[in-house]
Amino acid sequence: MGKNIIAVCLALAGTGGWITASGQTCSGTLKLQATPSSLKPGAKTTLSIDTVGEFTDLQATGMTCDKDSKTCVSPTALAKDLALKGPTEITASFTKDGKADCAKTEVLLGSAGAWEGRAIIGYHQAGAASSAFAQNVTVDVYVVRPLMSDSKVWQSKWNTWGNVRIASAPRQLNTPAVDLIASLVNPNADKNPLKTNVNELALAGEFQTGIEYNFLMRHGHVNSLVGFFGATGAFQSPATNASIYETPKPASPQATAFAAAYPTVKSDYVAFVNPDRDRFYRMWGIGYRYSRFHQTEGHESPQTYTVTLGQDEAITGGRFSKPVLRVE
Repeated sequence: MGKNIIAVCLALAGTGGWITASGQTCSGTLKLQATPSSLKPGAKTTLSIDTVGEFTDLQATGMTCDKDSKTCVSPTALAKDLALKGPTEITASFTKDGKADCAKTEVLLGSAGAWEGRAIIGYHQAGAASSAFAQNVTVDVYVVRPLMSDSKVWQSKWNTWGNVRIASAPRQLNTPAVDLIASLVNPNADKNPLKTNVNELALAGEFQTGIEYNFLMRHGHVNSLVGFFGATGAFQSPATNASIYETPKPASPQATAFAAAYPTVKSDYVAFVNPDRDRFYRMWGIGYRYSRFHQTEGHESPQTYTVTLGQDEAITGGRFSKPVLRVE
């Protein structure tokens, strides 16, 4: 989970309640509410508890709190040693029915609100009848953040998101399945696909960006309508993937026809290259996305399943024509 946030350590009790950093035991029967729950530097949040009128104490590590006004203020600058570790916990102490008790909540502190993301490095293998067998390494980076600054991603009605994929140069290797598994386990193996040179990594790319409308949200399960646009293409010239052929010998039956078709070719070898593109292939789509967010985990990315219908020039011959179904 990508957030620029501050953390507080918490020890759990075995009796069903919980213990604050100060050692006070809370019953956990009442919930402390923070509005808003995501703060920029210097922003203020207001705390409240149903049926509780006054607080006897209000504490939060790294924040300035006032029990009388029931507010806590985010620091104007985040400490480097407290960043990227989880949400900040706020504890409110009070007296109810003649007994001392407390309640807690969590807020996110960051420079631009909460966001979620993931980065994946993977291995792709492709091969079909009458086609070359290829293996390559791929890198995938996905980020989603709320358009409303006072909301978490799984609470915001509107989010914006982006996705970038970079692929390496395909490697034509006939690797048995057993050898492939062994090479992935052993990083020093000669056939390990992850041993891709840096200058071979960024040879093909794709990006998408768009918005999503979350129409059903419950306990981290989010159902959304999404729309996006993007582009895909190769970073290298098609000449780098050209196949080289031997020209017909003068005594062969094909020599006369070849000379008539390609009179300027005098070499013993020839390569045929497709016309180069002058831009990336565009794409767009709309559809449905289901996301599962882990609200209590500090570093666990969301799972997403997306189905969209649109158009993709890379699929339909370099121009928008027939609809394309995309499943991710």
